[in-house]
Amino acid sequence: MQSLFSKLFTIAKSEKNRIEDFLTEILTHCLRQGNNTTLFLQYFKIFFDRDETFEVLTQVSKPKLDAHDDSSKIDLIISGNKKTMVYLENKVGSTEGTNKEGERDQLRKYYDHLMRETKRGIKYESKTLLYVTHDYEPHRYKFEYRRIRWFEICNFLKTITSTDQNFDNFHLELINYLKDLNMDFEPKLTPELLLATNQIRKVHKFFSELFTGLLKERLEKVLGSPVQTSFDSSKDTPFKIKANLQNYDGATVFLYIDVKDTDFPYAKILFEDWKGINEIKFLQQKLLQTYSNNGWYEEYEGGIVNKESLTTFTKSEDHLNEIRKYFLDRLDEIEATIGLVASKHSTNEQSNT
Repeated sequence: MQSLFSKLFTIAKSEKNRIEDFLTEILTHCLRQGNNTTLFLQYFKIFFDRDETFEVLTQVSKPKLDAHDDSSKIDLIISGNKKTMVYLENKVGSTEGTNKEGERDQLRKYYDHLMRETKRGIKYESKTLLYVTHDYEPHRYKFEYRRIRWFEICNFLKTITSTDQNFDNFHLELINYLKDLNMDFEPKLTPELLLATNQIRKVHKFFSELFTGLLKERLEKVLGSPVQTSFDSSKDTPFKIKANLQNYDGATVFLYIDVKDTDFPYAKILFEDWKGINEIKFLQQKLLQTYSNNGWYEEYEGGIVNKESLTTFTKSEDHLNEIRKYFLDRLDEIEATIGLVASKHSTNEQSNT
């Protein structure tokens, strides 16, 4: 059997379904520790024999059946030695496979294989097909299968860590990874959540006022194109406006509030070159050279960023105007850089004629 890291290295060489396979392999490692498989089955109320032992396998190939267009590969199988068989299909950011007619048939194929499962004369009395997804998925089929969400698996892992039974660092790292992927959710109304719920309307009103009006008007003037607005509290960037840079295909400027991976939100501006155009790269480098002392830096290839914690602005009397001024100052710097580059370009053209 391949080690976990060997499997992860193999997955890393292929872009297809990378995140799904990563999650599957790491979850499998956690389930193989101690009696975690039994705890998993108990948590999700899957029937098994009290004295049953289990084998957990991943990426299990199944041959083509007569009614199928092709073969299948099951993400994860929990195989008992008495009466329990579980298939787990993991979907994160991709859709269910289809047949030649374009109809969804992946789960149907897995169900067909599950119903035919036998092993060394074992008649599996408890057969369960689990369909694990990030978001809610409606029940599409007449055959029997269970829908569970990744946040439920995250909460299961927390039950293990809370008792320290069969705990190792992988459990905690997987929990943290699921948080990074926005796949953790506590179905509890804590006092903090109740207080935050009471403030949602005020928060929305504050940032709506910030990103509309003067700031939106200024962004449109600097970039020379219409501004798109996005207010969605479920995202890591719940309040965002953006516009494309006129005459520069592939350049976009985003102004937004970033709530990912921080205790306090950030005001953030991103100047992105998403096509790798040389003219835009030159513009970005000029921005960095001229205004790096004002906090601009390259966060990733093609992405020039400036950010400031919102707590910084609470020291003033008028928080809204201070945040707006921060964004306006950064837009002034982008506008000045565009003007500088355009001026040099014009001068070069004149000297060549």
